Amino acid sequence: MDLDKLSLFESIKSSFLHIDAHEKALLTRHNITLPRFFTLLHVYNNPGINQMDLTALMLCTKGNITRILQGMEVEKLVERSENPEDGRSTLVNITESGQALLFKIYKDYEGLISELMGKFTPEQLKKYSQDLNCIENTLNPKAPETAMKTGKHTLVLKREDVVN
Repeated sequence: MDLDKLSLFESIKSSFLHIDAHEKALLTRHNITLPRFFTLLHVYNNPGINQMDLTALMLCTKGNITRILQGMEVEKLVERSENPEDGRSTLVNITESGQALLFKIYKDYEGLISELMGKFTPEQLKKYSQDLNCIENTLNPKAPETAMKTGKHTLVLKREDVVN
């Protein structure tokens, strides 16, 4: 085994696990799971998103997104409706209570990102972003296509009505 490749792989994996642990700890304080938070974020940023497109954004299966949405619908965080242009597909929208929850969590989420990424200089951030974009594009050849379709920064609230 090439030790340089193994070292890079372990470093990427370890970084992901550290970030994941911080995200989960934050979201646990808000009594929400990571998949539900990202669902709220994607649905907010893409009002009336087709359930299949949401599945692709969430990098999960149709069955997983259906289960996530069912629970969120019961809690009145999202609403699903039949697509009037194609009765075979379902559209998803965020509710007022879902939006309120997202805004409440997102303020803390921004703080977490600021805290974790604030340890790097602007030069390091630029270099690491370029390097990681290269890695992402190599490991997922559809990454540039997905970024163009959805907007590169999927963790940014895109609409104007964000409460600060």
